[in-house]
This record gives sequence, structure tokens and C-alpha cells, in this order.
Amino acid sequence: MKKIPDTLFHRAYKLAHAGLTVFAFLFRPAVRGVNVVIRGEGGLLLVKNSYRRGYTFPGGYVRGGEKPRAAAVRELKEEVGITAYPNQLRHARQYRFTVCYRRETVDIFEMTLEKDTPISIDNREVVWAGFVPSESILLQGLCLPAEAYLRDVARTNR
Repeated sequence: MKKIPDTLFHRAYKLAHAGLTVFAFLFRPAVRGVNVVIRGEGGLLLVKNSYRRGYTFPGGYVRGGEKPRAAAVRELKEEVGITAYPNQLRHARQYRFTVCYRRETVDIFEMTLEKDTPISIDNREVVWAGFVPSESILLQGLCLPAEAYLRDVARTNR
């Protein structure tokens, strides 16, 4: 059986994202999401999705019947291969945005990563992951929840 090239997955994710945007334009759904801010030796962990322009923290949407903390644990495993336990995540903030016609409630969790924890990506949904020094992270072109979180942290640390 022939392997499907990653570039076809990238296109499929972009097409699906565009379809969800059309759906959101028509129906204006309310959705719940999570992001996990991971502190490591090199700064904060950012990911780049194949279907978005900006960088963000690992995360995604909360499934029906799922608690935000459980969704954060699941998304960490799916996006960057990190196994975490719910008690390792500290709830930091909650934001409400309208993004691409969706009314989003996003819970931000924080976690400090143990030294030498491996990170792995699928190169399909997530095409890059790495630690970025905190002082230069706002220069990366971030998605809205990541940018809002970092600006709030910068404001409270003054």
C-alpha cells in the first residue's frame, strides 16, 4: 500500500479549515477550545499548524462531553507527543473571542516540562514545534489566544 504524502494532508487540512469557516459564517457557532503553555529550557513551546498562518500553543477544541483539562491532555499527546496528567496542568486564564465567525471560549493551561522530554509532531496537522525564547516570542506572528495570553503575562510582570 502506498503512503499518502504529507502535502496532501496539508491541503486537506486547509480545505477542511476553509469549510469550517464557511460553516461558521453561516451559523455562528459557539465553541470551546484549549491551549497549553509549556515552559521548557529554551522558552515556551510554539507549534505551527499546516492550515493556519500564525504560531500558537499546542491545543485544540473540546469535544462534546469532554472537560477542558482532559481536552488539553489529549491535545498535547496528539499535537506534540507529550504525555501529561491532568494534575500537571494549571488553569491560568480564560478568553472569549470571535474568530473566523466562531464565538470561542478558550481555556489556557500552563505546564513546566521536565528536562529532555521528547517532542514529536505528525508533520500533517502540526508542521513545526519548538521552544522560542520568551523575550522574542511576540515577534513570531501569533494566533489570537497565544498573543492575548502573552500580552497579559507581560502586563502583570511589569
